[in-house]
Amino acid sequence: MSQDFFSLIRMFLSWLVKVPSDAEQLRARQISAQQINHLEELWKENIEADFRDLKNQDESDTVSRVLLRYEDGYVSFLVE
Repeated sequence: MSQDFFSLIRMFLSWLVKVPSDAEQLRARQISAQQINHLEELWKENIEADFRDLKNQDESDTVSRVLLRYEDGYVSFLVE
């Protein structure tokens, strides 16, 4: 049964998916799953966003540092 399914997929594969040329493969970028997720998040706000926008966002994103250990369990701005 599954063998029949795979043969059916192979029949339609060239029709469904275009095989990239050698030039297109050389031009392709290697991106991670995390970069894909970030790009999809950008698309929610800007449908025209592309990979360059992802690089610009990565440069502007900064992670604020936090202490590994605190003196007590209270947040100082709430205790004042």
